[in-house]
Amino acid sequence: MPFINIEVSGTTVTQNQINQITTNMTQIMAKTAHKQAALTSVRIGQGTANAWSIGGQIAEHAVRAHMDIHVTQGTNDDTEIADLVRLGHGELEQAFGSLDDATYVIVHEHPAMNWGYGGRTQGARKSDPG
Repeated sequence: MPFINIEVSGTTVTQNQINQITTNMTQIMAKTAHKQAALTSVRIGQGTANAWSIGGQIAEHAVRAHMDIHVTQGTNDDTEIADLVRLGHGELEQAFGSLDDATYVIVHEHPAMNWGYGGRTQGARKSDPG
């Protein structure tokens, strides 16, 4: 049940880019992190260019992107997490072209009792799958 939140500024995200990123990130989560594609949620938001700085510099005409990936703690090893960062960054560059080095892909690991879906925590699902 990963949740992926992507924020982009400096360009208008097209429907084609949205389709490409959501499809590819869902596949990456299934293949690399062994997550259920049907439960993978991807949100792409459009930020304001003049509200995003890197190194204290606002670049109104530069494309900026950031990706947060949320997974249950302990469900992926260090190699899988490193692969998610690498592949996630690759997806951003494929969609938006060359990006600043300070384009972050962050994998957040949450304790199973701290999040869930359908009104049940991951911890509750593990102890009582029904």
